[in-house]
Amino acid sequence: MVVATRGTVPPLWILAVTNAAGSVGLAAGGTAGPLLAAEMRGTAAAAGLPIGVLVAGSGAAALTMSWLGARRRRTSGLALGYAIGALGAVVVIAGAVAGGLGTVLAGCFLLGAANAAVFLTRYAAAELVAPSVRGRALATVLFAMTIGAVASPNLLGPAGRLAGGLRLPALTGLFVIAAVIFVGTALVLAFCSRGPAPAGRPEPPGDADGPMGAAVFAALRQPPVRTALIVLATANLGMVAIMAVVPVHLLAHGLDLGRVGLIVSVHVAAMFAPSWVMGWLADRAGSGTVAALGTVGLVVAGGAGMVLDLSRGAAVLLFLTVVGVAWNAAVVGGSALLASEVPARVRRHSEGLGETAMGLAAAVTAPSAGLLTARAGLGALGAAVILATVPALAALAAVARVRSVSTGAGP
Repeated sequence: MVVATRGTVPPLWILAVTNAAGSVGLAAGGTAGPLLAAEMRGTAAAAGLPIGVLVAGSGAAALTMSWLGARRRRTSGLALGYAIGALGAVVVIAGAVAGGLGTVLAGCFLLGAANAAVFLTRYAAAELVAPSVRGRALATVLFAMTIGAVASPNLLGPAGRLAGGLRLPALTGLFVIAAVIFVGTALVLAFCSRGPAPAGRPEPPGDADGPMGAAVFAALRQPPVRTALIVLATANLGMVAIMAVVPVHLLAHGLDLGRVGLIVSVHVAAMFAPSWVMGWLADRAGSGTVAALGTVGLVVAGGAGMVLDLSRGAAVLLFLTVVGVAWNAAVVGGSALLASEVPARVRRHSEGLGETAMGLAAAVTAPSAGLLTARAGLGALGAAVILATVPALAALAAVARVRSVSTGAGP
């Protein structure tokens, strides 16, 4: 499946291993962050703030990292993201010790850079292979995240004891682990960035193809590219909105940190474990088909959130499994669609815009999800997720119609 390695990208196995390691730290912001904010403010309405700030930081960092990767090496941008994420974890710990929620949120913003590094790695994998197997390469890196992402929520209990041994608040334990892992991952990727500058860097503005900015905007005007961005944003919007509030909801119904971590692990497994299947399906049936499958899955998840009794463990597991699988299909399909439709010259810039779209959508939604759930319950959140999928479904249907007409045209 893998073709010759290019100067800007390390071998696929290195990308997979670093992503598996880096994903261990994701639970710090995704699981411990909401719990920490709710504990500091004394209300579940604050649970969405850390994730909202984190994904905003992820979106901002994605632009910087893709810009750096387009001019130097992908690994340079990825290493920088992990280094900034490590700093963010330290800032969160300092804020928790001092009792300052503002400092905690500032740290979560920086932590978003590591989140961006983890997810941008999938595009680096897609660059290594022939177009016919791009979906599977991209999915391989996402699947590698299963190892760390599933294990890390289960570290809530042990990490809390680690933090207690260090005389830190219990919920900062995952941030301690994240800081160490992010530093190590940054060093590995920085080592991969050593050596002479790659020969394949993009042409400077003013070449025969026109300025880079104009080329990027020209690519974004293409309906399949716009559709890919909408699908990616919708996937993150729905998933982050739900996961911003569910851990706090579970604690409010009497579950301890260990059981909450186990339930979140099931959800995370559903987010990443189906990656190879979805990647294979994207290569065989088309990335648009997989993106549509994921978007429809979000509609099903929203409906489940409206009708299921989410105070019961079995119902929550079913609900979060559907959310995770739907997110995986939408992200694999949307990412493969973006990677295949954007010209090579502007691909890295466009990939950064894709991550920014995901970050901005989630940044707006996560804080709102906490407020909506506090006022109207999880059923209202499920209805909101269904409404949010309408633009993505409409865009996917429009692209499918155009391609159907194009395929049927001619003698």
